[in-house]
Amino acid sequence: MFSAARVSSWLLVLFSALVLVARAAPLETNAQRFARGLPPLAPANLRRTSTGTDSAEHGHPSAKPPVSYSGRLQARTADGTVVGFIRNWEGAASISGINFGTSDEELHVSFLTSGGNKPFDILATNPNFPAPYYVGASGTGPLAKGSYKTVAFTNVGQTPAGSKPVKAGEYSYESAIWTFNPQTKALTAHFVNPDGSKPKTQLAYDARANELFFVGDLAAYNKQFDYYPAGAVNLYLVD
Repeated sequence: MFSAARVSSWLLVLFSALVLVARAAPLETNAQRFARGLPPLAPANLRRTSTGTDSAEHGHPSAKPPVSYSGRLQARTADGTVVGFIRNWEGAASISGINFGTSDEELHVSFLTSGGNKPFDILATNPNFPAPYYVGASGTGPLAKGSYKTVAFTNVGQTPAGSKPVKAGEYSYESAIWTFNPQTKALTAHFVNPDGSKPKTQLAYDARANELFFVGDLAAYNKQFDYYPAGAVNLYLVD
């Protein structure tokens, strides 16, 4: 009679031997598996492992799709006082001032933005004026601290975001200069000088001439043109 302890020892030895044989046995080929009616082996490169791509896919959300906005453009002073809506005229200086006429002379616009600091275009959707239909800046400036030079706030052709002024005929212009705050609905311009520098870009309003324009240093401008001083205004999107 074999004792229980001896049987257990033999079983342990037999199990260990089988494990060693299994580890040493060559990998079965797909042909051998087919002969036995089994499916093929999975390719080795399909094993699930943690990769940098996996981490990127699961650790970082994809970029937000752009959001569409539309409405009218309203100018306000720094203290929130409403100056008026941007006009929509047929002739020269079509959008370069405030509308004091009827509601059909108010400019309506739309734009797409994914947020952040990437500039985008603003498109006029009810233009009473001929093309081009983008709201932007015309001129070369340059805008700078200590300089009275300006660029026009007007309708322009389309240009890439971050580009220097693009020359077309006798005019130079930029369209993709805008960023948007979805909480306050404020629109901010970012003009790029011909040398590629990015100055402070202040929208200003000369009430006597009913003219909107961009300037880098409003104090320097008002010192130079003290007979036609201008005030700082901000642009907002409203329904």
